[in-house]
Amino acid sequence: MASSTSPRFNYLKTIKTKACGLPPELLEKTALDGNGSEVPVLRIGGRITSAEKGKTGIGEYTKFKGEFEGINILTGEHYRSQGLTVTPVAEQLLSDIFSDGKEGAVQFGLDITVVKHDSAQKGGWKFKYGVKSLASSKTKDALSQLMDSFDEVAALPAPSAKRAKKE
Repeated sequence: MASSTSPRFNYLKTIKTKACGLPPELLEKTALDGNGSEVPVLRIGGRITSAEKGKTGIGEYTKFKGEFEGINILTGEHYRSQGLTVTPVAEQLLSDIFSDGKEGAVQFGLDITVVKHDSAQKGGWKFKYGVKSLASSKTKDALSQLMDSFDEVAALPAPSAKRAKKE
Protein backbone atom coordinates (compact mmCIF):
# COMPACT_ATOMS: atom_id res chain seq x y z
CA MET A 1 0.00 0.00 0.00
CA ALA A 2 1.41 3.40 -0.96
CA SER A 3 2.14 5.80 1.86
CA SER A 4 0.47 9.18 1.95
CA THR A 5 3.87 10.85 1.59
CA SER A 6 4.80 9.14 -1.69
CA PRO A 7 4.76 11.53 -4.64
CA ARG A 8 1.98 11.57 -7.22
CA PHE A 9 3.28 11.36 -10.74
CA ASN A 10 2.20 13.22 -13.84
CA TYR A 11 2.83 10.98 -16.85
CA LEU A 12 4.12 12.71 -19.97
CA LYS A 13 4.93 11.59 -23.50
CA THR A 14 8.29 13.36 -23.17
CA ILE A 15 9.91 15.08 -20.20
CA LYS A 16 11.08 18.60 -21.13
CA THR A 17 11.35 21.83 -19.14
CA LYS A 18 8.14 23.44 -20.44
CA ALA A 19 6.11 20.22 -20.06
CA CYS A 20 7.26 20.07 -16.42
CA GLY A 21 5.68 23.45 -15.63
CA LEU A 22 8.74 25.55 -16.45
CA PRO A 23 7.91 27.97 -19.30
CA PRO A 24 10.62 30.46 -20.36
CA GLU A 25 8.86 33.35 -18.56
CA LEU A 26 9.12 31.55 -15.22
CA LEU A 27 12.70 30.47 -15.90
CA GLU A 28 13.69 34.07 -16.68
CA LYS A 29 12.05 35.37 -13.48
CA THR A 30 13.76 32.60 -11.45
CA ALA A 31 17.15 33.42 -12.98
CA LEU A 32 16.75 37.16 -12.36
CA ASP A 33 15.68 36.51 -8.75
CA GLY A 34 18.81 34.35 -8.32
CA ASN A 35 21.07 37.47 -8.37
CA GLY A 36 23.67 35.84 -10.61
CA SER A 37 23.67 32.45 -8.88
CA GLU A 38 22.84 29.23 -10.69
CA VAL A 39 19.35 28.13 -9.61
CA PRO A 40 18.35 24.45 -9.97
CA VAL A 41 14.87 24.19 -11.55
CA LEU A 42 14.46 20.60 -12.76
CA ARG A 43 15.97 17.38 -11.39
CA ILE A 44 16.01 14.48 -13.85
CA GLY A 45 17.10 10.90 -13.29
CA GLY A 46 16.65 7.72 -15.20
CA ARG A 47 17.94 5.06 -17.52
CA ILE A 48 18.70 5.73 -21.18
CA THR A 49 18.22 2.70 -23.42
CA SER A 50 18.34 4.39 -26.85
CA ALA A 51 18.51 7.77 -28.54
CA GLU A 52 17.23 9.17 -31.81
CA LYS A 53 17.93 12.41 -33.65
CA GLY A 54 15.14 14.78 -34.58
CA LYS A 55 14.75 18.15 -36.28
CA THR A 56 12.47 21.13 -35.68
CA GLY A 57 12.24 24.60 -37.17
CA ILE A 58 14.83 25.83 -34.66
CA GLY A 59 17.38 23.04 -35.07
CA GLU A 60 18.34 19.46 -34.36
CA TYR A 61 17.87 17.65 -31.07
CA THR A 62 18.27 14.22 -29.51
CA LYS A 63 15.33 12.40 -27.93
CA PHE A 64 16.44 9.88 -25.35
CA LYS A 65 14.29 6.81 -24.70
CA GLY A 66 14.13 4.75 -21.54
CA GLU A 67 12.67 5.38 -18.09
CA PHE A 68 12.83 8.89 -16.69
CA GLU A 69 11.60 10.88 -13.72
CA GLY A 70 11.69 14.64 -13.47
CA ILE A 71 11.01 16.81 -10.42
CA ASN A 72 10.13 20.46 -10.81
CA ILE A 73 12.30 21.84 -8.00
CA LEU A 74 10.23 25.04 -7.76
CA THR A 75 6.88 23.28 -7.21
CA GLY A 76 7.81 19.75 -6.11
CA GLU A 77 5.72 18.19 -8.89
CA HIS A 78 6.92 14.77 -10.14
CA TYR A 79 6.82 13.59 -13.75
CA ARG A 80 7.51 10.24 -15.41
CA SER A 81 8.01 9.39 -19.03
CA GLN A 82 9.66 7.01 -21.48
CA GLY A 83 10.98 9.97 -23.51
CA LEU A 84 13.35 12.80 -22.61
CA THR A 85 14.35 15.94 -24.48
CA VAL A 86 16.67 18.32 -22.62
CA THR A 87 18.45 21.63 -23.09
CA PRO A 88 21.48 21.62 -25.43
CA VAL A 89 24.01 21.71 -22.58
CA ALA A 90 22.33 18.75 -20.82
CA GLU A 91 21.92 16.95 -24.16
CA GLN A 92 25.67 17.15 -24.72
CA LEU A 93 26.36 15.70 -21.26
CA LEU A 94 23.94 12.81 -21.80
CA SER A 95 25.19 12.18 -25.35
CA ASP A 96 28.74 11.96 -24.00
CA ILE A 97 27.80 9.20 -21.54
CA PHE A 98 25.47 7.32 -23.87
CA SER A 99 25.86 5.93 -27.34
CA ASP A 100 23.81 3.27 -29.09
CA GLY A 101 27.00 1.21 -29.36
CA LYS A 102 27.03 0.58 -25.59
CA GLU A 103 25.45 -2.57 -24.30
CA GLY A 104 22.80 -2.03 -21.67
CA ALA A 105 21.19 1.03 -20.18
CA VAL A 106 22.96 4.11 -18.84
CA GLN A 107 21.74 5.47 -15.51
CA PHE A 108 22.16 9.16 -14.74
CA GLY A 109 21.02 12.00 -12.52
CA LEU A 110 21.26 15.74 -13.20
CA ASP A 111 19.86 19.13 -12.34
CA ILE A 112 18.91 21.64 -15.03
CA THR A 113 19.81 25.10 -13.76
CA VAL A 114 19.21 28.69 -14.89
CA VAL A 115 21.34 31.77 -14.33
CA LYS A 116 20.90 35.44 -15.22
CA HIS A 117 22.38 36.25 -18.64
CA ASP A 118 23.07 39.97 -19.14
CA SER A 119 24.38 39.66 -22.69
CA ALA A 120 21.22 38.08 -24.11
CA GLN A 121 20.32 39.14 -27.64
CA LYS A 122 17.84 42.01 -27.92
CA GLY A 123 14.38 40.58 -27.36
CA GLY A 124 15.87 37.28 -26.14
CA TRP A 125 15.46 35.64 -22.76
CA LYS A 126 17.65 37.04 -19.98
CA PHE A 127 18.77 33.64 -18.69
CA LYS A 128 20.87 30.73 -19.80
CA TYR A 129 20.72 27.06 -18.92
CA GLY A 130 23.30 25.07 -17.01
CA VAL A 131 23.54 21.47 -15.90
CA LYS A 132 24.96 19.74 -12.83
CA SER A 133 25.58 16.02 -12.84
CA LEU A 134 24.35 14.37 -9.64
CA ALA A 135 25.86 10.92 -10.01
CA SER A 136 28.38 9.10 -12.08
CA SER A 137 26.79 7.28 -14.99
CA LYS A 138 26.50 3.54 -14.73
CA THR A 139 26.27 1.14 -17.63
CA LYS A 140 25.07 -2.39 -17.00
CA ASP A 141 23.84 -5.10 -19.26
CA ALA A 142 20.34 -6.47 -18.64
CA LEU A 143 21.55 -9.70 -17.00
CA SER A 144 23.76 -7.83 -14.50
CA GLN A 145 20.84 -5.57 -13.62
CA LEU A 146 18.62 -8.58 -13.08
CA MET A 147 21.17 -10.32 -10.85
CA ASP A 148 21.70 -7.12 -8.83
CA SER A 149 17.95 -6.94 -8.18
CA PHE A 150 17.93 -10.27 -6.30
CA ASP A 151 18.48 -10.42 -2.58
CA GLU A 152 21.98 -11.48 -1.63
CA VAL A 153 22.39 -15.22 -1.38
CA ALA A 154 23.78 -16.37 1.93
CA ALA A 155 26.84 -18.56 1.52
CA LEU A 156 26.25 -22.20 2.34
CA PRO A 157 28.33 -23.51 5.24
CA ALA A 158 31.30 -25.66 4.30
CA PRO A 159 30.87 -29.36 5.04
CA SER A 160 32.33 -30.41 8.38
CA ALA A 161 35.53 -32.50 8.41
CA LYS A 162 33.64 -35.44 10.00
CA ARG A 163 31.01 -35.51 7.32
CA ALA A 164 33.56 -35.21 4.53
CA LYS A 165 35.41 -38.37 5.74
CA LYS A 166 32.20 -40.49 5.74
CA GLU A 167 31.59 -39.86 2.05
